[in-house]
Amino acid sequence: MFLFSRFPFLRLCIFLILGILAEIHGILSISLFTTGVILGVIPVLYLSIFLFLRKRINLIIAHTLLGGLALCFIFFAGTFIVQLSHKPFDAHLPKNTSDKKERFYVGEVVKEVEEKDKSSKTVLSIRRWYNGTNWIDVDEKIMLYIKKETKNNLTYGDIILMKGKLEALRKPSNPGEWDYATYLSYQHIFYQSRISSMNYKVVNRHSKHTILGISLDIRACCDRLLKKVMGEGEEYQIASAMILGTRNSLDPSTKQAYTAAGAMHVLAISGLHVAVIFQLLTLFLKKSVRLSKKNERKMSIIVIVFLWAYAFITGLSASVLRAVVMFTFTIIAQAMRRESTSYNNLGLSAFCLLLYDPYLIMDVGFQLSYIAVFGIVFFYYRIYALIDCYRWVIDQVWSITCVSIAAQLTTFPLTVFYFHQFPTYGIIANIIIIPLSSLVLYMGLATLAVGWIPYVGYYMGFLLKKTITLLNQCAYLTERIPLSLIQSIQLDVVDVILLYLILFFITLFIMYKSIRYFYYTGILSIYLLMSSIYWTYSFKTQKIIIVYNIPGHFAMELIEGEKGILIADSLLLEQPKKIQMYIRPFEDKKRITSREYITENKLTMSSSLVSYTGENSSILVWHSQKIVFFKHIDTTELKKHQHIIFDLAIVRSQKIENTNLLNEHRSIRQIILASCQPLHRLDFVTHKGVHDLYKSGAYWMDL
Repeated sequence: MFLFSRFPFLRLCIFLILGILAEIHGILSISLFTTGVILGVIPVLYLSIFLFLRKRINLIIAHTLLGGLALCFIFFAGTFIVQLSHKPFDAHLPKNTSDKKERFYVGEVVKEVEEKDKSSKTVLSIRRWYNGTNWIDVDEKIMLYIKKETKNNLTYGDIILMKGKLEALRKPSNPGEWDYATYLSYQHIFYQSRISSMNYKVVNRHSKHTILGISLDIRACCDRLLKKVMGEGEEYQIASAMILGTRNSLDPSTKQAYTAAGAMHVLAISGLHVAVIFQLLTLFLKKSVRLSKKNERKMSIIVIVFLWAYAFITGLSASVLRAVVMFTFTIIAQAMRRESTSYNNLGLSAFCLLLYDPYLIMDVGFQLSYIAVFGIVFFYYRIYALIDCYRWVIDQVWSITCVSIAAQLTTFPLTVFYFHQFPTYGIIANIIIIPLSSLVLYMGLATLAVGWIPYVGYYMGFLLKKTITLLNQCAYLTERIPLSLIQSIQLDVVDVILLYLILFFITLFIMYKSIRYFYYTGILSIYLLMSSIYWTYSFKTQKIIIVYNIPGHFAMELIEGEKGILIADSLLLEQPKKIQMYIRPFEDKKRITSREYITENKLTMSSSLVSYTGENSSILVWHSQKIVFFKHIDTTELKKHQHIIFDLAIVRSQKIENTNLLNEHRSIRQIILASCQPLHRLDFVTHKGVHDLYKSGAYWMDL
C-alpha cells in the first residue's frame, strides 16, 4: 500500500502547498510579523520537547508532537514566502500614473513576443519612467500590447523607450468570465498598456545575450530549419509546436481536432514529451552500454544532459523546465535503485520550485505536470504489466501508450475542471496518436540533427511531413465521430476531490481486492450521481434574466431551462470571440444547450417578446417580468408608461441630462445603466435601485 510515512518530502510538500493556498485565498488573514513570530516560536517548542520532555513522556506522543510541530513550521513557511513575495495592488508605480496620461517609460522585453491577430503581446519590465521633469527608477512588469500597423521587429531582451498609458488590469465583470487580472497577478503583473507601433523605439539590444536570449535564438534557428525542409504548411506548424513548443501559428481547426481526440497535450511540450525522450535515450543507452552500477550512473548523467539540452532548444519554456526538473529528480531516484525515492524526489522538486515562486501552485500547467508525472510513476508499471508483449516493436508501442494512459488517468478530473470538456474517445485515440506523435518527435529531432546536410535534410523533412499528415488524419477522423467531445461540463472543487477519491479507492480495490474499497467507491459514486441529478433538475427549471457588461456593446439574455434568448447589438453578434469570452462561460455554467439570437435594433411588434415599441423605448414581457428599454430619457416618454409597474428599466442612453426623471418614476423596481461610457451619472448612481454595469459589472436575477 502507498505508505505516506515512507515519503517525507512528499508530506512536507503537501503542507507547504496548504500553507501557500491558505495565504493566497486569505483563509488565515495574519500579518507578516505574526507569521514571523510563529516561525520563531515553533523551533523553540521543538527543541524544548526534544531536549527536555522527550524522555519524560510516551515516545509515540513525543514523536507525534515533534512531527506535528515540523509540519506546522512548513505550513507557516508557505504562508510566509507568499507574504514576502506579495505586492499591494496599487503600490507598484507612483500614484500620479493613475491619471492615465501618456508618459514615457524605459523597459526591457522579458518574455518572447507572441503574435496575435491584431496585435503583438509581450511582458515589459519597466526600469524608469518620466514624470515631466525627472526620470524615476522603478521595477515593475506590465503586459504590453502593440498594434500591428507595421512590421514588428521587437524581440526578447530589447530595451525600449515607449510612450503610453498604464491601466490597471480589468477584473471580470460577468459571471463565469476568466479572471485574467488574477491570473497575471500570480506572475506579479498588475498593469497593461496598449500602444501603437509608432509609440516605441528600440534603444538597445545588448541584453539579448543572456541564457534565455541565446536559447530563443537557437530555437528560432531550429524553427527556420524545419520551415526550410518542410515548407510553410500545416504540417510544419504542428512539427514546430510538438518539437520546439511554438504554437502561435496553429490553425484553430487543428486545435479543435486534437482537442476532440483528447490529444491536445501532444501539441504542447510537457512532461509527456520529456518522458518519451527519456524513454528513447534510456533504451538506446541500455542497448549500447553494458550496465553496471557505475555505468548506470554515467548513463543517468548523459540522459540528464540530453534532457536539459532539449529544454534549451525549446526556449526554456516554463512547462519544459518543470518537466525536466521533475525527470532529473526521477532519474536520480532510479539511479539509486529505490522506487520510494521517486515520490520523494517528485515532492522535493515541487518543494524547491514553490520555495522559489509560491504562486506556481496556481499555474494550471504546474498542477497538470506534477499530477501527470505522479500518475506515470504510480500507474505506469501496473498498467504495463497487464499485457505481455513478445514483439519488440509492439512492446515499445505499448510502453509509450501506458505512459499516456497513466498520465490521463490522473489528470482528467483537473482538465475537466479547468477546460469544461471531455474527449469521449481520448484513451482509445491516444493508443494510435501517442505512438505516432512519439515517432514525430523522434523524427523531428533527427531532422534538426541532419537537416543541414543537402538532400538528407529534405528527405527527412518529407518523411516527417507524411508522418504528421497521418497523425492529423487520426485526429480529424476522431473529431468526426459523433459525441467525440462532451462540452460544457461544470465541476466544482468538491467534485474534483470526489473524483480523485474514487480513482484512489478503485486503485486500492484492484491492488488489494478488499471489498471495503469497493463500498467506498460505490458510496462516493452514488453521491456524485445524486448531485448530478439535482443540478440537472435545477438547470431544467431555471429562469434567469442577465444583462452582461461587455465593453462597447449591449447584451441581455433571457434563460429558461436549457434555452437562452440573447438580445444584443448587431456588431456583437458578428464577433464570436467576444461572445465566447464574455457570454459563453455563464451559458456553460448554466448548461445552455440551445440559443436564439435577436438583434437589439429589431425588437419590433412582430417579436413574441415585445409588447410595445416606441421612438425612444421598447417593452418586453417575459414570464410576467416587464422590462423597458430607454434609448433616450425624457418626460414625455416616461408619462406614456407611468401606469405600468416595471421590474427592470434598462437605460441605453449615452447621456442622462436629467438624472431625477427615473428616480421620480416610482413604478420602476430596478434601474440598470447599460451605457458603455460613464457620462453624467455621478448623482444618479447613488439611488438605491440603480445598478451601473460600467462600475458594478453584470446584473442578473433568478425568477
